Order: sequence, then structure tokens, then C-alpha cells
Amino acid sequence: MKRGRILIVTQMYPSGSTGTSVKTLYTIRFLAKEGFIIDICCPHYHKMVKIPLTISGVTIYPFEKQTIGKFSFAYLLRAWKSLFSWKPFRAAKLYDRVIDTTIQALRTQHRYDYIFFDGFSTIQYTKMLDESHIYIDDEDITDLMWQRTLTTPNYLLRIFYAIEWMKCLLYERIFFRRVKEIWAISPNTKKRLQTLSNAKTSLMPTIVPSHQNVFHNQSKHIIFSGLLSWQENVVGLKWFLANCWDTIHASLPDTHLYITGQMADQDFAQYIKMFPHVTLLGFIPNLTSVYNRCALAIAPIFTNAGIKVKILTYLSFGLPVVANAEATWGMTSTDGIILSEKNQFTDSIIHLLADQNLRTSLSKKGKNNMTLHHSEKSLRTFFTQRGILV
Repeated sequence: MKRGRILIVTQMYPSGSTGTSVKTLYTIRFLAKEGFIIDICCPHYHKMVKIPLTISGVTIYPFEKQTIGKFSFAYLLRAWKSLFSWKPFRAAKLYDRVIDTTIQALRTQHRYDYIFFDGFSTIQYTKMLDESHIYIDDEDITDLMWQRTLTTPNYLLRIFYAIEWMKCLLYERIFFRRVKEIWAISPNTKKRLQTLSNAKTSLMPTIVPSHQNVFHNQSKHIIFSGLLSWQENVVGLKWFLANCWDTIHASLPDTHLYITGQMADQDFAQYIKMFPHVTLLGFIPNLTSVYNRCALAIAPIFTNAGIKVKILTYLSFGLPVVANAEATWGMTSTDGIILSEKNQFTDSIIHLLADQNLRTSLSKKGKNNMTLHHSEKSLRTFFTQRGILV
């Protein structure tokens, strides 16, 4: 049954190999299954994993681009031209004239019922207010710039992030006037975004696929997953290795930490090698093959401007999670998660590894959490309430 046609403009190829692309991929799959014809316009970055999208009714127009570098002062110097734009650096750097032209050509060729601008940098492709325009928030970049301003040790980068924060506010004020609806990723983001324009602002559930529970209640191993060029992941992992791992390894010498994720640079890979029983696996297409060896997952993320898909993914596989409170911001429920302060993080992990019954209980609670709040059912309710599904 054909329901209509949707154009989705997104920030990267929706392979499902990063947190934000997981949300995009499974939203596309859901809508295609419901009978929508979908066209997708997106860049693909050379060094990132590209899993070809083969979904009936979906046509993708990918454009090859150079990979975004890890945020650093050196990277900013290499990309200095983008610093002089009135747009935020992230938006200016990701703009592509070919994508812009393709979007306009597709709009001329087809009548779209809805046009989704999926991610902060994509709303610059809007030309004017249109009833079909919907902005999907995948991370509150403006809030992220402010948090980085407050927490980054390098003072030059702090100045850069403060300027970026102001640019982001201006960028949002201009482009949010051109969308009919805004779908926020978290309650905090919704509260902020609904003050910026007349667009109707709603909280969109983030869904992840349901997996078989692979939780290994006899294991003592730990997993961390994430994009390893993303600053907050690198900072959190380095903190964990420097402050927690030696004590965990001394208490439980057979315990291993496995790290999955793409885009780790050579310096970070060498840093990881300094720690015993810590293994960097890189990108793993089938997470079951690693997660089924593990007793729990960790999320030491101290800056969060949305919702951490890594935590949803852990819980969807039945893995208990140890996380700090900031890492769970945006979640409706923290069932399946032990919330821990920095000074208790090590003890929380050791305690959980020693208590098989607690791990089993958390595993069940986490799976139920995903069913209630991050499943296809919650997305169906959302689209029905918007009038997109009837």
C-alpha cells in the first residue's frame, strides 16, 4: 500500500554504523515497510563504513566527500576557510553544492508529501518556509558547543567553541523559520528548540532494532562501543582507562575490555595498547559476535546533547550498563542501567561483575525498557499522532 513520497536529507550515509545513522536507518526501514516511497540525499565520507542500503521503495543519492577530521586545533587550522563563515563550522564544512542542486532537482521531479531534514547541518538546504519541511534533531549541536566551551581544557578551543555557540544560535534562528515541525531528540532539547520559532515541536522516540538477548551471565568481560573520532567518546574512554582500569584489572585479572567502533586515529590506538587486557576491535558489522562474550557494557560519557544510542544498543542486546548520569540524559527510563558518579564508577563495575543475579535482573529490565520506550510500537504511535500514519 503506497502512502506517499518522502525526501530525506541526512548528514551521512545511513549505514547504521554510527549512533545517529542507527536512528536514521531504522526510521527509514519503518516508513518503507509502511508503504512510503523514499528518496535519500546524503554525503558519504571515504573513511567511514558504508553498508549498501537495499530496501524496497528506497532510492539513495550518495555523494562522496572527504572524511571529517577529529576536532582539534590542528584540524581547524587545516579547514581555516570555514572559520570565516557566519554559519557554524560544522554546517559550513558539511555544506555541499552538489547535494543542494540534487535536492532542488528532486523537488522539481517529484511531489513530496514530507521532506525530512535529518541533522543540524541539513537545515541550511531549506530555501523558504514550506508545509512539507520537518527538522529531525539528531543531537543538540548548539548545546554541545556550550558544554564544550565549559569543559575543554585548551583555552583557544574554548574561545572557538564559544564563538561556535553564538553562530549556532543565529543559524537556528534563521533556518528554523523555514520548517513546519521540529522533532527533538530529548526533552531538554525540545524545551530549548520550541522557543526558537513558530514550528510545532515534538519529542521523537529514538528506536533501535530488537535483538536476541545475548547477555552472558557467566562472563566477566566488558564492552564499549562508539564512533572513535567523536570527542566525547575519546575523552570518556581515556578517563576510564586512566582512572578505573588498573583497579578493575588488579581485582579481576581475567576480565577483558573490548572496544568496538570505527575512526580511531593512530595516537588513540597506541594509547589503548598501553593497558593490559584491553582490545580495540574496530568496526564490527555483527555486534552479537562480541556482545555475547560480555557481562556488561560501559558508557562513561560526560558531555551529552541528545540521547546516547550506544546505551540503547547495549540494552537492546540485553547487556546491563554502568553509566554516569550525563550519559543517560534524554532517556525516558534508566531501567537496566546502574548510574554511577565518577568516584564510584570502578566500584560499581566490580560489584556488578561479582553479582550474577543483579546482572540478570538488569538485563531483563533493560530489554523491557527498550520494548516500552524505544521500539517500533513507540515510533508508530508518534507517526500516527503526527497524522503521517492513519
